[in-house]
Amino acid sequence: MPSVRLVTFQTWVYHYDWWRYQQQNTALIPFPLIDRSPCQDPFLDHLVDPGRAQPVISGLCRVWKSFSEGDVFVYLARGDRRVLRECALRVSRKELQYFAVAALRVEKVYPSHAAFAAVCERRHYVSASATTNTPPNIVASRGMENAAPKAASVLFRPARSRPGSEPILGSADGSGAVYRLNLKEYAERERSCGLRVAVCRFLSLSTGCARRLTIEAASLVSPPDWADYVEAEDPSFNGRVYGHIVRPDKVEPLLSLCFP
Repeated sequence: MPSVRLVTFQTWVYHYDWWRYQQQNTALIPFPLIDRSPCQDPFLDHLVDPGRAQPVISGLCRVWKSFSEGDVFVYLARGDRRVLRECALRVSRKELQYFAVAALRVEKVYPSHAAFAAVCERRHYVSASATTNTPPNIVASRGMENAAPKAASVLFRPARSRPGSEPILGSADGSGAVYRLNLKEYAERERSCGLRVAVCRFLSLSTGCARRLTIEAASLVSPPDWADYVEAEDPSFNGRVYGHIVRPDKVEPLLSLCFP
């Protein structure tokens, strides 16, 4: 039976300085609520109209592959309190606050990155870049460098860095050597973990397509808002990402909460 999961990921609103950088570089990073990492996993196909977009989950950032056709993922992005204040939004003193960014339904699962890359359409997947053969979260036969965003448009941790180390801006990597090592580590992860690919569509709700990439369009929610809608933390995420399984009878209330 398909499952519905509530998942968080890091975007440009996670830290105030990240958001300020995004605001100053909108040609490179047109939306604040997209994944800030080189692989952009989940890839929300932000350059395409949401009704035609093909979002992709590849497991590169989170090293998991437990998805099946029909599964639904609701993605939330934590917002820095300074970002909320500057955008004149309500700020909770007690609770962390999250923007409801997207709800994806898995349409097709490919057994490997190579299998998906073989059927990809060449087009613009990332900003300020030429057309590429795949989205940035796919490891193709020649690695990731040909599909990766420009280094100045991402944040990343140095390859083989210690857990919890702070990400750095690609623009601070003068020669690009650290960035290339980071991409190489992604490629090694895909090969060693045998990652699969979930090709998705955004849910179509009565309030519109469930993709919100700007602060103005996204709703703010906090853990107490969804506490009664979830069953338990999902063990398939291996502790690397905050994820909850949504109770079957609470899916519609959750979607109404996140995408009013």
